[in-house]
Amino acid sequence: MPIVELRDQDLEQQCAVCGATRSVPLAELSAGVEIAPEMIDPSVIALPTCARCSAREFLVRTPGQEANGKGTGEGLPSDRHRQLVRDLHATLIRVQRHLRSGATEIHNPSP
Repeated sequence: MPIVELRDQDLEQQCAVCGATRSVPLAELSAGVEIAPEMIDPSVIALPTCARCSAREFLVRTPGQEANGKGTGEGLPSDRHRQLVRDLHATLIRVQRHLRSGATEIHNPSP
């Protein structure tokens, strides 16, 4: 699970490749990744490269709940991770840390 904890000014992230844990300031992150010239996917958050192994990880914001109104497995670590990613994405949008050039947004999940 890449995000261990989300705090006011940073997050604790564990590298999925080498397992190194580090603090990433929220000021270094933004919601949205340019996937092609003039095309942005606003649901993706690119994490900085791991200092230990140089891996690059991406977080993808998923919708808040499944169609039946419940999570996929209440209380599972994967549910906690998805919620942390949704919270991080919402925080980045709220503080206006997101890509918004003249590019076309290709995907805009509901909050």
